[in-house]
Amino acid sequence: MAEVMTIRLRVDLECDCCYKKIKKLLRKFPEIRDQAFFKEENTVVIKIVCCNPHEIRDKLIRKSRKTIKGIEMIVPEKPKPPPEKPKPPPEKPKEPEKPKP
Repeated sequence: MAEVMTIRLRVDLECDCCYKKIKKLLRKFPEIRDQAFFKEENTVVIKIVCCNPHEIRDKLIRKSRKTIKGIEMIVPEKPKPPPEKPKPPPEKPKEPEKPKP
């Protein structure tokens, strides 16, 4: 089953050369679905859809050649179980009908 993992990359986005390298590098991986570049924070947030996201992380590190300064894997939160419905109070037993005289 494919797993969706979010990864935050720390990169120097103010350098045009580094920006182009990262964009080109991320295009090479078909497993990467979404990319969001944040120049103010010098980060890139990507979503990976594959069986082994750690393998993709390792490939990114090897191929980037010091362009990526740090990688943080963001673990998705587990969905909360639905709240339990309160049980209705037990019904009182009905009294038998009294015969009419």
